Amino acid sequence: MLANGLAIPVVGLVVMPAALVSVLLMPFGLEWLPLRVLAEGLSLVTLVSDRISELPGADAIMARPSAAAMLLLAAGFVWLAMIAGALRWAGLLLMLAGGALALRPPVMPDLLIARAGENVAMMTEQGLLVPA
Repeated sequence: MLANGLAIPVVGLVVMPAALVSVLLMPFGLEWLPLRVLAEGLSLVTLVSDRISELPGADAIMARPSAAAMLLLAAGFVWLAMIAGALRWAGLLLMLAGGALALRPPVMPDLLIARAGENVAMMTEQGLLVPA
């Protein structure tokens, strides 16, 4: 999540605009400059991912929130944004309920098997998945 939070702005503000400009300049043979900017942006994305992957706990698996938690969070946000008056603050209660559900520890299986059976992983006592 940290790597995405740092890399996505680089992609959105540097890489994608440079790609668009390079396509627009291609008929004139001037695409080399935006392609260099694009390459530097991609190098920065790679650098971010490499550095973040070296942090302790970077390989830990994070469970995604349940559908019920996400539904409550979204409903609370929509309620808060759409309802006027004092009743609008009931949306915060929905969001708090969704947040509480999202923070609930997930039930993780002891053994994970890929759909086609090509990969198998098991849970250690420390809560990490390792190849079996």
